[in-house]
Amino acid sequence: MTLTIIKGPEEKVNGVVVLFKNITSLKELEIVKANFIGTISHELKTH
Repeated sequence: MTLTIIKGPEEKVNGVVVLFKNITSLKELEIVKANFIGTISHELKTH
């Protein structure tokens, strides 16, 4: 989430812009990466 404050004259707050970004695919990739590293680590230890 990104938040930006919009100010006018005399630094008075006139509004706010909030941006949300869908990071679902990034989180899924982190899980796949962690599982892959865990599997490789296990295979290296057992062979």
